[in-house]
Amino acid sequence: MRRSTGSVPRIRRGRVLKKVPEDRISALPDSVLSNILTFLPLEDAVATSSLSRRWRHVWTSVRNLCFDDGGPMGAAADNPDLVDEFNNFIESVMAGTDPVSIHTFSLRSVNAIRRDRFPLWVSQAIMRNVREMEIDIIQYTPMQLPAYVYSSMTLEVLRLHTAFRLEDPPDGVCFPQLKILQIYITHPENRVTEKLFCSCPSLTELCLTVLIQPDDPPANFIIQSTTLNTLTFVVLFASLRGMSYHHRAVIMAPNLQLIRIVDNMLMEYEVHEMQSIQQATLDLQHWESDTVDPQRARNLIEGVAKTARLILSGGVLLVRIIILYQHLNIHLQHRVI
Repeated sequence: MRRSTGSVPRIRRGRVLKKVPEDRISALPDSVLSNILTFLPLEDAVATSSLSRRWRHVWTSVRNLCFDDGGPMGAAADNPDLVDEFNNFIESVMAGTDPVSIHTFSLRSVNAIRRDRFPLWVSQAIMRNVREMEIDIIQYTPMQLPAYVYSSMTLEVLRLHTAFRLEDPPDGVCFPQLKILQIYITHPENRVTEKLFCSCPSLTELCLTVLIQPDDPPANFIIQSTTLNTLTFVVLFASLRGMSYHHRAVIMAPNLQLIRIVDNMLMEYEVHEMQSIQQATLDLQHWESDTVDPQRARNLIEGVAKTARLILSGGVLLVRIIILYQHLNIHLQHRVI
């Protein structure tokens, strides 16, 4: 009689031997496994090295290096060991990964990091042809932005949520391949603000946030670009007492389509060559001050008057001006305080 070889398990010495399930995931190529790990938090991706010998080195090919201490602000004061652990983790990952090219380098920390090692981490990312970089760290005194960031030939996205000391932009090209720049500036200096935003030949999107102190000298912001199509310009003032109202912004971007300006003091604006503008959002919050010339608001609106859609913040000054632009699709947005 023919013996069945179906699903009947074998019996040996009174025990049933169960068939071990096949590990199909581990059988995948390294490139596929590495891509799977990019969807995990970096700490979890590194932890897969303990799964088996097959997984020991897979994480070293991960191309998204996103570091986040994930702790509450001030944890360093309560437990300095947590800070040391996070910094050591960054060191070990930067030393242990080996891809020639990485896609993303992101560093987020609400506690202190090793200031002496930060330039090295950024340098390693630049040397590995990083395409996107994001920095959001606590700095009680601003650090210098490493010089090699300005000349990277692969960096396309740079988001700086932290204020850095910026170098004088070199004559000619700066950030040669950068398409998206998000930057936060404190104590603006004209040697930087008059040149930096005119030297990026590939820039399409700029988000500029500026914090101005009462003792800051008058600042000039010159934004000149033929490639820029989206601009967000946020001006913050630490105090309105003793504030200088002589700050100026010049915007020359013939291909700009979207512009948003948030200004609680209303610096002086010069807007030129707005042939392609589709939407302008102007959130001006301090126009009731007697020290501010109302003509500034009118000049700004006239500069973007060719837009198909104009969005204005509510306020007496703007309401008076609206009658001049009844042919536009104007929407009032009232700020809720």
